[in-house]
Amino acid sequence: MKRLLALALCAAMCLTGAACAETVGKTGMYNENSILRCVAPNGQELYYLGQWVAERVEPRLEDVNFDGMDDVVVMTARGATNGWEQYFVWNGESYEHAAWNWGCDTGLPNAVLHADGKLLETCETDGWAGLLHRKAIYRWEGTELVMIRCAVSEETEDGQGVRLRVYEAEYGEGERVDRVVWERSATLDECSDGTVLDEETAALWDGLK
Repeated sequence: MKRLLALALCAAMCLTGAACAETVGKTGMYNENSILRCVAPNGQELYYLGQWVAERVEPRLEDVNFDGMDDVVVMTARGATNGWEQYFVWNGESYEHAAWNWGCDTGLPNAVLHADGKLLETCETDGWAGLLHRKAIYRWEGTELVMIRCAVSEETEDGQGVRLRVYEAEYGEGERVDRVVWERSATLDECSDGTVLDEETAALWDGLK
C-alpha cells in the first residue's frame, strides 16, 4: 500500500511538471552506487547512477542549455563542498543525456549557468579551503558540453604552495589540445589575500565576458 501511494504521488508530481526519482537497483563492487529512475514531464523514464546521498535529492527542471525549454537536472553525488549533477536535455522530441568532454564521469561539479554568454561553469574544490581546485567553462554544441577553457590548481612538490594553470582548448580534426595560456606558482602566504585567485579567474574568463 505504501509503495502504491508513493508511486501515485510521484505520478501526480510528474503531471504538474516536476520530475521524480526512485532507486531500482545497486551497482559497484560494494553496491555503493544506486541505479535511479525518474519520470520526465513527457512520461519518459530516465536512468542514471548516483551515490547514496543522491537518492535523497529529487531531480528538478531547469533550462540548462538556454533554449527556452526546461531540462531535467539530476544529482549524482554530494560531498562536504562539492555536488555533482548530470543533465537530460530536451532535443525537441525527447530528453537526451548530455555528454561532456572534460572532467570526471561522476558529473559536473557545482555548476553555474551564465545566460549572458550561454556558458556553463564548474568548479571542483580539492582542499586547502578551495586553493586546490579544477574549474572549467563549457559551451553547448547540440546536446554536448564542450570545454573551451579550464583551470587547474595543484599542490607544489614541496607542499608549501600551489601551481595554477589556465588552459585553452583547441580543436582540430576531432582532437582536443589543451594549451597553457596562463601559469603561476605561489606560496600559501601569497595566496592569503585572494589576489592570485583573482588573477586566475581573470585569465580563465578573458574574452568570454
